[in-house]
Amino acid sequence: MGMYDYLVCEMLLPEQPQPPRNLVFQTKDTTAQFMERFTITAGGRLIHHSVRYEEVPLAERPYPDMPSIGSMRRVPVGDVDINFHGMLEFYTYDSRTKEHWSYEAKFTDGQCMGIHCIEYERRN
Repeated sequence: MGMYDYLVCEMLLPEQPQPPRNLVFQTKDTTAQFMERFTITAGGRLIHHSVRYEEVPLAERPYPDMPSIGSMRRVPVGDVDINFHGMLEFYTYDSRTKEHWSYEAKFTDGQCMGIHCIEYERRN
């Protein structure tokens, strides 16, 4: 399955089908692919909530006897408008209602020109 990034969409989604209640999505179309965070702003820009990683001192780790668990932490370094150009697919699944949504946003020179639903499924 591979890694992905998280995406929050502040832009309005198409009314049909009914959009998901939770507006946190996953995407594999961003550059990080390390569970990093992105936002499509209400104004249509793609923002990367950039981080750097640092080693956690052994004394601060939750399981010091298991050196690989909790050995790294994310440190926010700021928000970056990545001036994205192209198509960006993002998707979510509601396990309660068993609904799956997949959307595609078209960006031209950093500006989102529109979002449309490319797949919707309600599983029984």
